[in-house]
Amino acid sequence: MTLLTYKSLSLQKRGILILVTSFFLGSLSASETARDWTVPGRPPVKAILISKTPEAVVLRTADGKDHQVAISRLSQPDQDYIAKADLTNPSASTPGSPPASAPTQNSDSKFADWRTGQPLNPAHLQLLDDAIDQAFAQKSWAPYEEVLEDGTRYILGDLRPDLGIDNYLRVLAEPSIYAMFVFDRFLSKISEDQLKRMIEAPEEWEPFLRWLLANPTIAEDFMTAIHPKDDPAKVFAIWKNLWEEIPETQAKFANVGMACALVFDRPITVKRVGSQPKQQVDPVERCRDYILASRGGQLKTQIEDMLVHELTWVVSANVSAEDLTWARSKIRLSQENWGKSYAMIEYLMERATDDANPYETYMLEEILEVGGVCRDQAHFAANTARANGIPAYVVSGDGDRGPHAWLGYKVGRGEWSSRTGRYPGYRTGTTRSPQTGQPVREQMFHLWNEANYLDLDSYRTGHRLVWLSEIYGEMEHQEGELTLARFAFTRGEHLPRTMDQLIAALQDYPQATEAHWKSVITGIRRAYREHPDILARAAALEREHIPLEGNEEELIANIASERRAIQRKDGERSDIVVMLYQREADISARQDNLDAVMDIYKKAYRDLAGDIPAFKQLSRDLVAFTESNEAMKEEALDLIEKHYEKDVVSGSDEYFRLESEKSVRKLIDKLKGEA
Repeated sequence: MTLLTYKSLSLQKRGILILVTSFFLGSLSASETARDWTVPGRPPVKAILISKTPEAVVLRTADGKDHQVAISRLSQPDQDYIAKADLTNPSASTPGSPPASAPTQNSDSKFADWRTGQPLNPAHLQLLDDAIDQAFAQKSWAPYEEVLEDGTRYILGDLRPDLGIDNYLRVLAEPSIYAMFVFDRFLSKISEDQLKRMIEAPEEWEPFLRWLLANPTIAEDFMTAIHPKDDPAKVFAIWKNLWEEIPETQAKFANVGMACALVFDRPITVKRVGSQPKQQVDPVERCRDYILASRGGQLKTQIEDMLVHELTWVVSANVSAEDLTWARSKIRLSQENWGKSYAMIEYLMERATDDANPYETYMLEEILEVGGVCRDQAHFAANTARANGIPAYVVSGDGDRGPHAWLGYKVGRGEWSSRTGRYPGYRTGTTRSPQTGQPVREQMFHLWNEANYLDLDSYRTGHRLVWLSEIYGEMEHQEGELTLARFAFTRGEHLPRTMDQLIAALQDYPQATEAHWKSVITGIRRAYREHPDILARAAALEREHIPLEGNEEELIANIASERRAIQRKDGERSDIVVMLYQREADISARQDNLDAVMDIYKKAYRDLAGDIPAFKQLSRDLVAFTESNEAMKEEALDLIEKHYEKDVVSGSDEYFRLESEKSVRKLIDKLKGEA
């Protein structure tokens, strides 16, 4: 799609767009101190020149609102006037002052912000209202999509990316522009087939869709939470059913309805052990249970105030309704002290050694009475927390004493912790997303402690700038796409979605250079220096876009610097140190220098002596590097065997340490082809 120009639009569309963008210059009655200002192709507007910079001016309209306008957009007479203007008003606003307030709002508007209850601007939003009427009448999205696309593309086409972030945020501060922008992006996230099924069955979908398309903040919250792995058809079917069955999901508890819809597109079953029959959790019953518990003051949190992605770690409790009720009445802990619930479960050594099943029902009350091993302790702690409205998860990982499970949960506002039940020597763990079923590193929860997640404005701004970048991409405006992606990463560098968009935009950018990629990769590593999965992605980008020739010394020096910084900051993050050694070895392997690879791994084994998870990963990587050279592979296996005997075999008779050492022996035998 190419940029729209004003002259290419029909008279009807021009009228729509003038109405939509009128907030930028407003409308005034005659004033002695005001003059006419003109953006070519639009009616003149009376305003006072308040301040100027080389790129923009601030104009004050009769309603007292200030509007920043790029000088390049104004007529030549206006530009000449600005050049000669001598501004001496000490009270004048300056560019960069807070955005102009939204237009006067009318309580009769059916469009409203569901959090504040404040109505949006009906004069502008009537366009959307009329368009959705036409869409349902014609059983086609075309009339609605046309208004959205014309409005957003035209406005963005008029803005210059080089003028800065604030220009875009000022535009989105106007309710009608915000609504058009959000709904345009909202529809872009839904497949054509799904949209078609909805609009062609108005008797089934119209009430729900009219509600949704009159609430842009709900649509925005949904977009920030939905994941590409979600099943939109199932999500919308569940969400609509919740909306119909539970009126509270239409207002105060809209976020709870969204979270349940996003979680239950994949069935949630009550966890049992042995041959007990599976019981599937009903999303309507689960949603109603949490809303009633919240209204009854039975929860430790205010779930109506949580972000949707946080709530998915609450409503996904894989226990029965009876368990939820029991946990709320019997476990007397505060949110910040919920870690104590892990130790409530007495450890059963025979369950660990024989994998015995001492349970009849595996309900929470029985686990408390009987006891269990680490996975039972973590299951109990996480699900009693979820029952009480506390986001929580079971995290598992490998360490010097073998596989282990511990607890992660939200301790309080802005703090997630995964320290409960975690032993020394356990570097990092993994859980599974209740929304997608995909593995999630616990470092992702550490990101949720960052300022960009705690600050809701930064969180929303980061996502909005991503969506603006997407629109520029659809307009084939690669400069705008990349610039807005950079803005997004600047405002929300700890939001993985901003990183994804920055990478995608740079891949689309035809003038991308080695310097561009170095800058982006450096930024990713700075923001995600404790997240192994993302650091591995940065390494893959480096290999793809940074030529090795001429950069070897710089790359190796950067790796060594990163490794030293990690070891100084946190000596337990051997998972990242292993990955950095692997990156350094990759550079040597790309130069066909396997002797250098061996030297790197000799240092790595000395550096990480006795760390069993690190030993396993180093051994897998080293054999993979030398696989194509039989002699080097034999040397690698001899090195692995030597350090196994020297650093891993401890002589301990402790059960878990012995089991962990046996797992290393099995790995070595497998690498030798003897398993």
